[in-house]
Amino acid sequence: MRLLKTKDVGAVGEKIASKHLKKEKYKILEKNYSTKTAEIDIIAKDKEELVGAWARVFRKDWEHPTYCSVAFD
Repeated sequence: MRLLKTKDVGAVGEKIASKHLKKEKYKILEKNYSTKTAEIDIIAKDKEELVGAWARVFRKDWEHPTYCSVAFD
């Protein structure tokens, strides 16, 4: 059985989070925005509100992500 790498699991989480935000009528402006000191997984806008989202995947094993958490700031 091939196990997913951490980077691949993160990409799955970001895809799930992006789909959820789009469903909630957010417009995705940027993904994986980074500076020298920080990274924001998703930058999105809902009407006049700009949000940064961090997607985290929780799983029982590396092959099957079980759910995704999205934190806004």
